Amino acid sequence: LKALRRDPEVPDIDLLITAAELKSSFKATKETTASSPSGRHYGHYKAAMNSPKLMEIHTDMINLTLENEHAPPRWLRATQIPIEKLPGNPRVDKLRTLQLLEGDMQRMMQIIWARRMVWNAEDKKQLMDNQMGSRKGKSALSAVLFKRLSYDIIRQRREAAAVFNNDASGCYDRMIPSIAMMACRALGLPRKAARLKLRILQKMRYFVKTAYGLSTDSNTNEISILLGTMQGSTAPPAIWLAVCNVILKALEGKAPGLVFTIADGSLRHHRTGEAFVDDTDLWVNAHALGDS
Repeated sequence: LKALRRDPEVPDIDLLITAAELKSSFKATKETTASSPSGRHYGHYKAAMNSPKLMEIHTDMINLTLENEHAPPRWLRATQIPIEKLPGNPRVDKLRTLQLLEGDMQRMMQIIWARRMVWNAEDKKQLMDNQMGSRKGKSALSAVLFKRLSYDIIRQRREAAAVFNNDASGCYDRMIPSIAMMACRALGLPRKAARLKLRILQKMRYFVKTAYGLSTDSNTNEISILLGTMQGSTAPPAIWLAVCNVILKALEGKAPGLVFTIADGSLRHHRTGEAFVDDTDLWVNAHALGDS
């Protein structure tokens, strides 16, 4: 709970989206991107970019949705498409389920969560340095370098140490929405946006599409609890970043971690681990245990 608290220096992000921002987001999206169960293809939005009046109408609709915390009915329908993680292997436990959502809702989530919330967290230095995923200027190679150097130092010093390599299975699909939104609130997400997201998840109707067509029946959180924040949309990477940030913060104060010092003791390095999205290495060595 302590890790979920918001720093008083972190302000709420602005929820007002401008027509220029929305146009820029649509422009960066490929027209061939699958979306919109309602039939509003990205081609419609790209055509609307040529009309300032149409872009203003689309922008006003999104801003009204955020202000009133009420999603239009077409935003509450998702088409689920199972994708083979391993080509040629259709086993149910080896499928990745992606959601096709409305294009304008996707752009809204990209602007609010993936851009403004993450940028606000970076600006206020709220993100843990050992999370390398879903962040500008960081990559998987950064985590690999930390790991390789740690192995080398441990071997050279002949020091007792242990590492736990963890790959969270289906992290985007198993986040608890209410706790995930609390984590986002800690990074500056306003209450209105968090409540809108939770209401969309609660009322969303999920249809399944396969080679045999689209299912006539659907499932929803109003029937049975479905976790996750809709993998395949633009928000989950930023939401998982917020959730993982809480986990890493909590771990920082509880786990001994890894400690290296140079011979004269003037320089000390300490960390509990490194992560790239949901792939995490957690460390402990004898030096850290001695300090604790």
